[in-house]
Amino acid sequence: MDKKYESREMTAKGYNTKGPTPGEITISASTPILNAAKGIPLEDLKTLKSCGFNGCLGLIEEDDNDEYITATLANCKTAGMSLIWRCNSLWAPTKEWIKNALNKASNPTTDEGKIKVLKEAYTKRIKDVVEKFDANEYLGGWLFKDEPTIAELEEKFDPDKETLGNFDTPEGSFYSISNRYSLILQYSPSANKVILENLVGEPSGKHTGTATEECFNKYLDAFGNIGGDEFKPYLWCFDYYPILEKNALLSGNVGVVSNNGVITVSYQRFYTDLDTFRTRAKACGGIFWYYVQSMAYAIGGYYHPRALENYLRFEIFSALALGAQGIIYWTYHQRYNSTELYLSALIDMNDKKTAAWYYAQKVNQEVQHFNFVFFDAVCEARAHVGEIYPGCPILNYTLGPIGIRIEAEGKGVLASYLTKVVKENGVNVTHRYIVIVSHDIENYQDIKIFFNPVTYVIKELTPLHSDNPYPDSIIDIPTTGLERTLLPGGYLIYEWNVQV
Repeated sequence: MDKKYESREMTAKGYNTKGPTPGEITISASTPILNAAKGIPLEDLKTLKSCGFNGCLGLIEEDDNDEYITATLANCKTAGMSLIWRCNSLWAPTKEWIKNALNKASNPTTDEGKIKVLKEAYTKRIKDVVEKFDANEYLGGWLFKDEPTIAELEEKFDPDKETLGNFDTPEGSFYSISNRYSLILQYSPSANKVILENLVGEPSGKHTGTATEECFNKYLDAFGNIGGDEFKPYLWCFDYYPILEKNALLSGNVGVVSNNGVITVSYQRFYTDLDTFRTRAKACGGIFWYYVQSMAYAIGGYYHPRALENYLRFEIFSALALGAQGIIYWTYHQRYNSTELYLSALIDMNDKKTAAWYYAQKVNQEVQHFNFVFFDAVCEARAHVGEIYPGCPILNYTLGPIGIRIEAEGKGVLASYLTKVVKENGVNVTHRYIVIVSHDIENYQDIKIFFNPVTYVIKELTPLHSDNPYPDSIIDIPTTGLERTLLPGGYLIYEWNVQV
């Protein structure tokens, strides 16, 4: 068995049972190259791998011999990379496809005849591609439309109310996201591929109907019911980029500028989204992923700054602390856009690495190091030190069953309690972790940690300084508290109740 897949058998509890990266937190790259239509070359995949990625997303065209996707999957095997494929056959057909399907069937004259032809042809189209590639272990799943609207999620095909209009136009309900989602799962015999349908992370008139929380919840309800009662979504994925920078050049104002470069973090939306998707996924017996911002971009007067090591660490480890099983970088390669200003990414338009590439490499290495903590872990409880938004859940001396108090001199921290059951020597052993992530992405922060009462063994898993080796030893907890300094956007991890 490929070593990549061995750790799946070690996990005795949790939800992360499907691809694309069995045994590992998924760290995936959106836009791995500027144009992947003809496939992704091996050298690009090796560069991705060296940056700490184990997955990527790609729109790869199909041809008569499946040359591009076959070559890409072979390259993925060599590089040790999984692919989530945006396959045209799994999208709604074009008008030309519909016309050709009817032509091949000698253009039936009745509505009943046309419905029969189009239903059989499109079902076969999905069945063939899913069954052909389902067994390939380096194909991790299928990529659907990014940020669908609530109307697209709510549309359903009703077999009891078939009309020609359901079939003879690309907008017909037989080709709806819901129906395609169900068909893919129906013909995926191993049922180990994910379907990635990335959702928006906040209400908006464009996507959720109106910019209200009520409509946002209806939007999430629609996705939860995308496959009906039979196929509840396993993967819940969203994007929300909380870091904004004041940019005077975009304001159009003239005069003295005093606040240029000021950073703000939309804490409330960021943390409540993570909680919402964690809860929604758990209710479906599934997992959630988070899109991290890795490309600097501007839209209107809003500027999302280029990725720094501390920004990436804050977003990624906050998500992992709340149980995320996958991270997608948006985006790895800088690309074109006609409505937004895309300024930089990990790889620039000349295919050169930027400073952000090396920041991502460092943070990804940290995720890989702590894979033994986060993969298949379940977030049992979480709270914050420092009220950073109205209604923020405040740490009140307990976190799950653990007596803990944290004092922070700055903006405070997120603290979470994770559990993970691993089969060791034939016995299920529960490992329990405390993860602390700084709220502050710009400044160092001194904190004190008190475990109350100190009646169990504590192991510190994170180094005291960024250039120190990772510790692996039991620590004494002084009554005056552990004094630690968090990096900007930094984190600490402790394992408690360790068997010695």
